[in-house]
Amino acid sequence: MSLPSVVTASLLFLTASSVAGAQESTGPAAPLTTVDGSHGSGITVHGAWTITVRDSNGVPASVHRFENALDGGGAVLAQLLAHPDASVKDWAVSLNILGSNGTSRCIDPTTRAPTTCIIAGPVFSIDPQGGGVRGLVAAVTGNTLALKGAIRAMEGGTIIEVATGVQCAAVCSSGRFTFRNMAESHAGEPAPVAIVIKPGQWIDVTVVLSFS
Repeated sequence: MSLPSVVTASLLFLTASSVAGAQESTGPAAPLTTVDGSHGSGITVHGAWTITVRDSNGVPASVHRFENALDGGGAVLAQLLAHPDASVKDWAVSLNILGSNGTSRCIDPTTRAPTTCIIAGPVFSIDPQGGGVRGLVAAVTGNTLALKGAIRAMEGGTIIEVATGVQCAAVCSSGRFTFRNMAESHAGEPAPVAIVIKPGQWIDVTVVLSFS
């Protein structure tokens, strides 16, 4: 097995309930960083987001594609390379939506109560009282890890930050893996067009991380 394949397998949370299908990358992405591996080899990480905003009737209102920057993920990858026993437990995706009254909230589909705009995997630790929703699916194809989920906005606003979060089962550090400030350029790519959210709209998120 190649070094990128080993890392991708380690990054995938290996629980049957988390694997609902594979998500292929739709094209080349700008490299986030290169992490040194064993024997002088390296792993280049690519990241790509697709956010589709849907009206309450399911009709897409807008589609946005952009890259993100490696945040704490470099340390996680280095730990996975250095420690064969290191493994990832689960993943989450977070959206920071700025509204007229501060940070906007999303809707918990079970309780209908307001919640933080976080989409978490089945065993990712979140506060059951407004700490986000479940439903994030992780799938691996070759050297590509895809995270996919959806959440509904309770309040309107503009997405100003996006991030992926990783929770480790052993050895590696839990925390933010990738991050993008939507007002800033990245790797020569200009800042994305503003993603405006209206109350009640659905936000479909797909994040594709590839390793080479």
